[in-house]
Amino acid sequence: MNYNDIEDYFAENMIKKSYTELSLDKVSKISVINSVKESYDFDCLNYKIKTSDAIIFSSNKIILAEFKNGNKISELDIRLKSSESILSLLNFILENKICDSICFPNSLFQFYLVYNRNKINSSQVVHFGSLERKLKKQYSALYSKFKILNQDKFKQIFRL
Repeated sequence: MNYNDIEDYFAENMIKKSYTELSLDKVSKISVINSVKESYDFDCLNYKIKTSDAIIFSSNKIILAEFKNGNKISELDIRLKSSESILSLLNFILENKICDSICFPNSLFQFYLVYNRNKINSSQVVHFGSLERKLKKQYSALYSKFKILNQDKFKQIFRL
């Protein structure tokens, strides 16, 4: 599997949207990230299952990002987003013959869950830290990095 082939395919064939659009909560009409910078809309790959909101190509990594604006973020929801996202992406890559095969463990893929720090209390932040450590270990064959962080840290990392 070649990172450049996947990134090139997305550049030529996929829709880019601003982070403001990608992180928009459809219920509250509030974006978790306000930025005109763009990334790929992952929802356009598969509307039928729970997938992440964005695909980011950065530093030879393919990052799947899920933005959460609410205060009820369950472990089950995080698990569904992370597992369905990677499966959906892998199926897309193989079905479109972007590459012939994918081997695991794979150092290319990362998962970020980004929450709105204004809606999360301190006990939930502590819970997220514990959950991140647990899921990082359980998903280590799929993702080289598994992060749960607030929008400010995400903006710092990706210079938004």
